[in-house]
Formats: sequence, C-alpha cells, structure tokens
Amino acid sequence: IDIVSEDGTVTTTVANSQSTVNNVISGEFTKMDFSIGIGGFKLRINNTGGQYTDLWQGGETVNLYLDNGIGLTASTLTFTGILDYPKNTNTKGTGQIMELEGRHIGAVKFDVFVTLEMEDTPDEILKAMVDQNITGVTYANVATFSETIKVKWDNKPFVDCLKELCTRSTNISAGITTKGANG
Repeated sequence: IDIVSEDGTVTTTVANSQSTVNNVISGEFTKMDFSIGIGGFKLRINNTGGQYTDLWQGGETVNLYLDNGIGLTASTLTFTGILDYPKNTNTKGTGQIMELEGRHIGAVKFDVFVTLEMEDTPDEILKAMVDQNITGVTYANVATFSETIKVKWDNKPFVDCLKELCTRSTNISAGITTKGANG
C-alpha cells in the first residue's frame, strides 16, 4: 500500500498490497542510535467508510518515503518498519480513523542471539557479528579502531552485544543500516 499525504509529501508503502492511500492525517517516526534502543512509527489514516479496516493484520513491512514539495512523488526512503498494531477507531470528534503503529525494522532484524569469541578491533568484531548473524543488513562508515578488545558471548542478544561495543569504543554504531533503507 502506498500512503500519500494530501500535499504529496509523504508516501508510505506497506508490503504485500496493491492499493494507494491518499488519506494520511498524521504520521511520525523515530530512528534511534542502537546504543539507546529501537525506533518506531505511528500513522493515522482517514478510514471513512472502513475501506482500510481489514487491510492489515500486523507483520507487514512499512517503508516511509519523504520528499519536500507539493505535488512531488515521494521517492526518498526515510524509514523502514514492521507493522505491529493496526487499529480501527471511530469517534464523534475524529470520525473513522485507522491507526498503524510499529517498530523499526531493526527490532526484527536484530532479534537474534550472538555466539562469538573473538579478539580484534571493535569495528572488526561488529562486522563479524553482522556477517555471521543477520541477513539483509550491511554496514558502512564504521569507524576504524586501533585498540583490540576480547569478547566472549554465548547466545547474547545482538543489541546487548552492540551496546557493549558502544560502551567499550565510541561511535561504533554509526553506520549500520538495513539494505535498501536509510533507517
């Protein structure tokens, strides 16, 4: 589903669907540094007549595209997430609204456990963590470090390993992105 704001500045694509939504009321997303947590998104769509009521079940991929300018086709991928909660509401004040809420794609991609014993620079440890444990993710602009550290993880959550690397060496998380997405 492509979700386009009335002025054409926001487009969101929800996987596995063909229709276009031009009824975005509001939307927001947060991208966080991995040492802090995983971001999320919320969208509110005019659902007058219930045309979107049964369209989403949860688990769909959501891509948020943002471009400045009225009438432009949104083409800049800004955020990728997973839909957790589609909710249809109907109140006198706002009418029938479809609310979509979810997490950054990293919440699913990084919900893995790492088993790794390695002594190397933090940047090389990070690359080994990604290469050995996560598909669909790449790294770029990872700072290079000269000091070596030793890690020994046995089924430790990926995000906890990443947080440990961040505390032991600064800016290690700067360049991790999902493939094809800017966040």
